[in-house]
Amino acid sequence: MLLCALILAASVPVLAAHSSPVFTPAGCPHTSNSCSTTLTTIHSNDIIIVYTFESLDLQTSCTFTVQDTAGLTWHLRGEISGRSDGTTGSNRDQNAEFWAQAPAPVSSDIVTESILGCASIQYGGEYDGLYAIGISGANFNSPFDPAISQALGAAGYSNTPSVNLSTSNSNDMIIAAAQQSSFGNLSPGPGFTVILATGPGGAASEYQLTSTRATNVPVAFNDDTTWYWEELADALVSSGHHS
Repeated sequence: MLLCALILAASVPVLAAHSSPVFTPAGCPHTSNSCSTTLTTIHSNDIIIVYTFESLDLQTSCTFTVQDTAGLTWHLRGEISGRSDGTTGSNRDQNAEFWAQAPAPVSSDIVTESILGCASIQYGGEYDGLYAIGISGANFNSPFDPAISQALGAAGYSNTPSVNLSTSNSNDMIIAAAQQSSFGNLSPGPGFTVILATGPGGAASEYQLTSTRATNVPVAFNDDTTWYWEELADALVSSGHHS
């Protein structure tokens, strides 16, 4: 069974990842401490991936949490921070990946990410947002490739966001999300297909279905501006995977 990514952002219908959707991703202003989107799926035994984003932090690092109205159990899969631009003396942008199992389809499920510990004195919050992605066809009980114990992260200053990744299985979905929070437009790297993208000064997510094992393969995005970026990459195992 092939993996298939389904997308939801900001109250629009779920769409197949291989189509060309029109959407409004969930992003909230500098005064916010949480942000929400609405998720609807059509398959049982989906794996739900949520990427959370925070940028231009003026206080200490944020702690992300995710909850939803369907009562799913959320697990932190990995996080990365970057952009030490001298403003605060520390990194100012963060990404995180969360996941949950959805045994049955969810309908108008309100998914909310929250940030804790970083509300700025100036604004009372920070820029934050999320992408919610439903993936059908993954191994429901062990969805992630065993070669990857957690989402892999990298951060830098360039126009080529990239994370190197290796897998154990030959039939995976490689999925990634990157943030470039000020100027550039992110687009999929070679061999990848866009899931969601916002810009300029935003985030993007992408996926690729594999037929062979990956060995230190770059999971890359294109960026039309050289600037600070952060990226997380991961791999999910098909329910019909080849070991």
